Amino acid sequence: AGGGRCASMSLLLRKRTASDAEGENAQAEELPEPTAAPVIAAASAGSESGTGQFNPVVGDLIEAVFAEGCWVPAVVLGLRGRQVQVEFEVPEPEPPRGLLAGAHCYCEEDDTVREIARRFGLPPAAVLKLNLPYYNGLTTTAKLRRRTLLALPLVLAARENDTPRAMASEHDLDLTSLLEHNRAFTPELMPGSKLKENTLLLVPENVPAPPVKGAPSPMPYLAAEVEVLDPKGGCWRKAQVRQILCGLRFVLGVEGSGDDLRVVKLLDRGSTWRWPGGSSVPAAGVAAVGIEPNRPVAVGDEIEVEVEEGGRTRWRCACVRALLPDGTFRACVDGDEDFVEEDGP
Repeated sequence: AGGGRCASMSLLLRKRTASDAEGENAQAEELPEPTAAPVIAAASAGSESGTGQFNPVVGDLIEAVFAEGCWVPAVVLGLRGRQVQVEFEVPEPEPPRGLLAGAHCYCEEDDTVREIARRFGLPPAAVLKLNLPYYNGLTTTAKLRRRTLLALPLVLAARENDTPRAMASEHDLDLTSLLEHNRAFTPELMPGSKLKENTLLLVPENVPAPPVKGAPSPMPYLAAEVEVLDPKGGCWRKAQVRQILCGLRFVLGVEGSGDDLRVVKLLDRGSTWRWPGGSSVPAAGVAAVGIEPNRPVAVGDEIEVEVEEGGRTRWRCACVRALLPDGTFRACVDGDEDFVEEDGP
């Protein structure tokens, strides 16, 4: 589950040189791009570097032994006596596509499943169950490393006196599956149970996100990164979806503002909130972009298409622009009208 902070390790340090940089470039051809996530350890200051000794200072770009015989680029984060805290620049394996395609969030250092669940108003057991297939041995209290990726469940927010039966019908979900999935966390739930406003029901796993009927824009997932308009400065600021509310509303936590939470309406996209950079379509894993099951695509549908990038196939958001006679269609990728792909069933 991302591992824990390494408190003490016997490491060697050395300065980065021009030849080291050349070695990094040669190694980079065989490894994935470095991650921004830190791998932190302690090392002895004044260790042998092969060319003498040196005394590092905070911010120094160095190399340290990450494993036997393996020197890895690092940066000095802190000094304590003869102990040096370093942050390794190590490659991060690409997360499973299943995590990136649905609702997900990135953890901060020492986050736990319980804390993530509290942050987004979810049952800890639900978040744990969803992520156990990806992280063997994960518990609700395990401390996670920064940038650990956790899947989050899709949720539906009830109106006052809504029932599971009415919500299943409204969102084209199987009532039995909806009840069975939620009874694991709310045992007393019944088809006719009257729910309080903004009570959350979890969409069963492996069920496509239910379409938002009557809305021109898909509803963002929990933890989705969007932008919110600052009414004072008139500028757009980064924000994260913290809670889904009934009435096509959701709560945003504004980046760098502590407890600054804003309630916005889905229909106010473009005036009070927007997708990052003003994009006309959300990125994958940010919103329910799927169309209703078993329905052919139509012009204007927001979908995902496979795109070749750097020798890899990736899924990108797109909007259907035209239907072709052979059953395929043309789609504009990521809102770029010059980036058009032909795809089909």
